[in-house]
Amino acid sequence: MKNKVLALLLAAMMSVSLLGSTTLAAELLPAPGASANSGEVTPAVPPEEEEKDEEEEEPYPDPEEEELPAIYLADKTAVYTGSEITMEEAEAVGGVDVDEIYYTYYVNAQCTEMTTPKNAGVRYEGDAPVYAGTYYVLAENEEDGLISSNVAVLTITKVKSTIALKNKDAAYTGKAVSIGAASVTGSKGKVTYTYYTDSACTQKTTKSNSGASANGKAPKKKGTYYVKAKVAADRNGSGATSKPAVLTIGSKAQTITLSTTAKSYTENQVKEAKKSFSIGAKATAGKITCKKTSGSSKLTVSSSGKVTVAKGTAAGTYQMKVKITAAATKLYRQATTTKTITVTVTSSTPADTDASGSGSVLSDDATVYVSDSGKIHQRSDCSGMKYSTAMTYAEAKSRNYEECKNCF
Repeated sequence: MKNKVLALLLAAMMSVSLLGSTTLAAELLPAPGASANSGEVTPAVPPEEEEKDEEEEEPYPDPEEEELPAIYLADKTAVYTGSEITMEEAEAVGGVDVDEIYYTYYVNAQCTEMTTPKNAGVRYEGDAPVYAGTYYVLAENEEDGLISSNVAVLTITKVKSTIALKNKDAAYTGKAVSIGAASVTGSKGKVTYTYYTDSACTQKTTKSNSGASANGKAPKKKGTYYVKAKVAADRNGSGATSKPAVLTIGSKAQTITLSTTAKSYTENQVKEAKKSFSIGAKATAGKITCKKTSGSSKLTVSSSGKVTVAKGTAAGTYQMKVKITAAATKLYRQATTTKTITVTVTSSTPADTDASGSGSVLSDDATVYVSDSGKIHQRSDCSGMKYSTAMTYAEAKSRNYEECKNCF
């Protein structure tokens, strides 16, 4: 009996123990929506309702819907003109007033050194440059807070220079002769001159070949030379070399001309006296000298160019070669030419003789000489006549000139 009572007591104690554990476990487990650490109970909220309660962030403005304030400046290349060169107008967006944009020019990419009168030829610091070079530009607006453009590049290239020389003829003086000053555009650099003895400009003048004081310097001796001028590049202009110019010292070519190379007479004209005429030789500057080199014995020529047909020359054609020389001068070199002089003597016909047979009548196409007094002569030196006008016999008669009694 005693043992049965103890068993019942033990079972009751175990039942109480199990009940206490269950209650404690229930107290320790968090309720739905409660925080395990805080011990507080939070009502459960569906996920979609929680997202609605979060504060929404505003998105970055869409560039297509709203343009931000900005200034854009394009690069530019130009050629030096001697005047300031400015950038093209900047492009402004986002409400920036283009009329309120100002431009500042710099000489370095970091835009810390502005243009100055010394480094860019400007009047005031930061102005648009004049000199050739590379510059950096900022376009800015301060109306609504400073807004700066991108750094744009302005390139001013050197102007293309030109240089030219004129040909020159100079008299020989025994002193060096220069070509003269070159005509230059663009660069203001140093101009130098080089003298050559060949047209290809490969052989410079020397003391031995031209009397020059040094190789490539101005010559002294007579001759033909070729000159090139060169201008060095400067800050704003490129370098350039001229085409060769010709320098002639005491060697300019002369021209020899003749007024008469052929003459005609009748037998009657040369029957009783010799006939003479001038070939009218002239030169550009030098004194003329004539000399017979070959030909008919019936023809002779004086040093001054007077041709004489011998008295009594029969009908026929006579020729001789005459060498004409023009003497050298300080400016011109000697010139020589050889010409053939032709004299034709025609046979006299009955028409050339009057009724008395004196032979005083000429053919209409015969050459006669009319003196200042209006007399017709068959010879240009008749009666010591110095000045006369040559024409045909027919023309002289049509002008009612009188015939010289000594000639007719």
